[in-house]
Amino acid sequence: MDVREEDAIAHAAKQVGERFGRNEVRLLVNVSGVLHAEKNLSAISSSQLLETFKINTFGHLLVYKHFTPLLPHKKQVDGVEDPARGVLRPGMSGLVSVSARVGSIGDNERGGWYSYRSSKAALNQIIRTLSHELNRRSPQHSAFCMAYHPGTMRTALSQPYTRGQAPENTKGLFDVDEAAAKLVKLLNGMTVEKSGGFWAYDGTRVPW
Repeated sequence: MDVREEDAIAHAAKQVGERFGRNEVRLLVNVSGVLHAEKNLSAISSSQLLETFKINTFGHLLVYKHFTPLLPHKKQVDGVEDPARGVLRPGMSGLVSVSARVGSIGDNERGGWYSYRSSKAALNQIIRTLSHELNRRSPQHSAFCMAYHPGTMRTALSQPYTRGQAPENTKGLFDVDEAAAKLVKLLNGMTVEKSGGFWAYDGTRVPW
């Protein structure tokens, strides 16, 4: 699915609804992202800037536009089969955007990476705003949303910056499987009261 194309997102949501039924999506993890690591103003390109926001920010928002209607509108009763397979608490549903600590305004001590930082900061605002809409959906709702900093995962996106380093927990550098396990552990403890937050892989809040 190309998150830059709303028609593609709408089509994917329609397919999910037809296959599994409306109100059956328990968990959506939005991982779309791209990184252009500008070191200074002279490296900024308007086309790359727009592309970064299309993928890192607006793509997430459009996915939520079309997939949020597929979330349950009220808590599921006990005994109903759990499609989340224990990842979430019983009756809960969740929307997760993979953000990044470098999107934190309060934690920006180094500068650089203009497009990536600002696109992730805007994404965090989307998550915060979405949490209020989820709260208004229904007095019986049990949906949360969160921005998530997974640390640095050893992927094609991070390869130019990890330089072949071995995963080390103390540095927040993880293989994909380990990063996924840390997200699952965090999701196990998520509640509606924690919705709209910016959370790190170790369970701590990241400053906005």
